[in-house]
Amino acid sequence: MIVELILNNPSDEMHQADMNQDGITNILDVVALVQAILGTRTNDATMIEVIRDVNHVMISSDGYVGAVQMILSHGDDFSIDLTNDALVAEYRTYNNSTTLIVVNPGNELFYANGEFEIIETIAANGNNFIDAVIIPSLITLGDAYPNPFNPSTTFDVQVAVAGHVSLNVYNLKGNVVGSLINNSMNPGNYNITWDASNLSSGVYLLRAETANSIATQKVTLVK
Repeated sequence: MIVELILNNPSDEMHQADMNQDGITNILDVVALVQAILGTRTNDATMIEVIRDVNHVMISSDGYVGAVQMILSHGDDFSIDLTNDALVAEYRTYNNSTTLIVVNPGNELFYANGEFEIIETIAANGNNFIDAVIIPSLITLGDAYPNPFNPSTTFDVQVAVAGHVSLNVYNLKGNVVGSLINNSMNPGNYNITWDASNLSSGVYLLRAETANSIATQKVTLVK
């Protein structure tokens, strides 16, 4: 109920949802209501990391997160699928802006179709607002150059979070024709050159993958 009031903002009813009596109705009131029902948590988070992987957004924290609110900007072809791993997850879209609230979230927040930008993120633990830090995609591929190429092309792999990374090359039949990376990597930017001297002309797919992230790019070999 409070979530719907915040999203729809009927001013004549907002004061009724001010659970903590601070004169403002926001996600802190949602958290206060949840804790009144379920009990108070003691391991409050001090901050969250918001991790965006292409059209997938998740969070990481150092403790309990009571609620997350986001405002997204997007085009007309945008759609969103909120997580089921939360006590409450609701959103409201008006024109090219979507506001979402996720209460007692797990790691997942939502998947989306269509391009979007995160305009604002508000997060709260059991008592107060906490900082939200936006982390870019866990792994990205820079544009290969040259492309088309013969016999080699170079591109950057940007790793945001330390962990295992694989980078394979596939033909259009889905077969692996090259393995460029298959090991643990620290955060950073890595310059990679792929030599395709032993392959025939055609379109190939570069696919970089971590535990929670995938980035792909098509390249064309012309001999």
